[in-house]
Amino acid sequence: LEQATKATLFSDVCEQKTVQAVVRLPFTVDGQHAYPSPAGILDTFRAIHPECDIPEQVLSGLAQLIRAMSPQQRGQWATLHAEDWWWVMQPQGPHHYSTPEEISAAVRKLEPLLRSFPYPPSLVTIAR
Repeated sequence: LEQATKATLFSDVCEQKTVQAVVRLPFTVDGQHAYPSPAGILDTFRAIHPECDIPEQVLSGLAQLIRAMSPQQRGQWATLHAEDWWWVMQPQGPHHYSTPEEISAAVRKLEPLLRSFPYPPSLVTIAR
C-alpha cells in the first residue's frame, strides 16, 4: 500500500490520516467488527486523497486479511495506535502473541537441542 501510494496517501500531508484509517479498517465507527470490501477500502482511502491509485491486488489482499482475522487478532489490532501502522502492513498481519502454554510447548521441543550444548546457554532468544 505504502509503495503504491507514496505520493498520495503517504505524502507528508496525508500520511497521518492514512495510518489512522488503516488502523480503523477492521472496525465500524461504534467499534463493531467490520468486513470491508476492496471497493469499500478504496472509498475510505479516496476520501483521504481522491487521486490515490491502489492496485486491485493490494485492496483485495487487505480486505482478505481483515476478513480472515480471528477474534484474538482483532483484539490485538484494536490495541494498535496510529504509530504502530507498520505492524498492520506486515504481510502476515498482526503478530501472534503466544500463550505461556504455547511457549512452554515450543521450549520442550527445543530441549534436545539445548541438551546437546557442551555447557548451558546463558541466553536463548526464540523468534518465530
